Amino acid sequence: LGDTLSDQEYEKLVVPAVVKLFACNERQVRVHLLRHLHEYASHIPPGVVEKSILPHVATGFTDANAVLRELTLKSLIHLAPKLSHAVM
Repeated sequence: LGDTLSDQEYEKLVVPAVVKLFACNERQVRVHLLRHLHEYASHIPPGVVEKSILPHVATGFTDANAVLRELTLKSLIHLAPKLSHAVM
């Protein structure tokens, strides 16, 4: 999704939808987002990751579903470079 978009277009058109999807409490939506995070994480600005995405991702650490907990942990590989030292 969005492979042909410039960084500015991606930030304007795709990032807001991704942020809304991360806010969704539906487990399968979050699993899908985390499984494919490596495909779009590089396009998301650090401020958006820190303020809008990480709080929703962090809820996965305490989820009852083991798959979601595992994917949450693995997602940090892609999110950590975008986080400030204070958040880390």
